[in-house]
Amino acid sequence: MKFGLVDLAIKMFDTMPERNSVSHNAVLAGFCRNGEGLGALDLFTKMLKEGMEMTDFTLTSVVNACALLRDCKTSEQIHGLIIKFDFG
Repeated sequence: MKFGLVDLAIKMFDTMPERNSVSHNAVLAGFCRNGEGLGALDLFTKMLKEGMEMTDFTLTSVVNACALLRDCKTSEQIHGLIIKFDFG
């Protein structure tokens, strides 16, 4: 994703035999770096559904995705999630 090859990176990510919070966070950051806020929010939603570990990096990337989309409502929801689950 660093070189703008978002589709190829996603294809590789989808074929990985094991994915963890590090690989998910890398993809989240890649989406944001390439202006793909919707892709980042979609991945974040999947992470929540799968019970994936949320880190400060994960939440920072999601807030960045909201900023890219200029989506105040989703930003407020993410902020509420951060407070509810007592993330730093």
